[in-house]
Amino acid sequence: MSLSRMLLLFGFAFLWPGQHPRSSLELTNFLLLSCTIYPILHTMYWALAGLTLVVTGVVLRRLMRLDEPPPQSRGFVCLDPKHEEVYEPVSLEVETQSLLLAISLNEALGEQKAGSIDSAWLHVRLAAGQWERLAEIVVCVLDTIDDHVPNANSTLHSRNMDRLEFRSCTMVQFVPVRTLLDQLIFRSKVRYQVHLRVLRSAVEALAREFSRMANSIQAKPDASPDGWESLDPAFHDFDLIIKETLLYMRAFLFAVGDLDLPAFATDINNAISRRSVRSRANLLLQ
Repeated sequence: MSLSRMLLLFGFAFLWPGQHPRSSLELTNFLLLSCTIYPILHTMYWALAGLTLVVTGVVLRRLMRLDEPPPQSRGFVCLDPKHEEVYEPVSLEVETQSLLLAISLNEALGEQKAGSIDSAWLHVRLAAGQWERLAEIVVCVLDTIDDHVPNANSTLHSRNMDRLEFRSCTMVQFVPVRTLLDQLIFRSKVRYQVHLRVLRSAVEALAREFSRMANSIQAKPDASPDGWESLDPAFHDFDLIIKETLLYMRAFLFAVGDLDLPAFATDINNAISRRSVRSRANLLLQ
């Protein structure tokens, strides 16, 4: 409130019918007193506003349980044998295909540095097929978990992705935009589902980026080595997303009950078996 409005209000209150000043000296004293009190009232107004904000913040923190100590990171949570049996085949399949992809990319970069461009390009083509198949598996895992999230019996914990952990330009630009919604979501299941969809979008974005890099290398295999060197950061980020997916799967299995576990196990096994290299290897051995 401005000083003029404050004085006007005090003046009306003072000059109300029946309250007329008896002398000009009394009016002058009143105006001087108003000028003295105004800074005090102004300070009290801001102090009261600040106190209100502090009290509101404390109440909200209590309601949202933000003052509780965060749970210690335990990495892979311990699962009982039934849940571990569901997780283990998926983990082995994903890690096996990730290892095969890493070997192909390392061979491609090694051949490129040695000057064998044709051989390096063959390894890139092999890696492109492996990348596509692995991306499909990871997306299937994320979609299957997302479909069964309503069956979770307890709180589903999730965590934000840190852009400093990523090295490719795609993910450095992707993470801040996709994690902005976290500031507006408070329900654990909804937040968990949003994170699942963020991971899926990241997998798809990296798959498109790798396909673009492979096409660029095919068009100009003898060009600057920058295109070849960008393969390593892309795989580094893809590997991080794969590990996050496995962590989210363990978190879901920890929260799902025994009654709902068979349905999830059936769906996840059907989704993985059609794209599994381990199952094909077992058939060949038989």
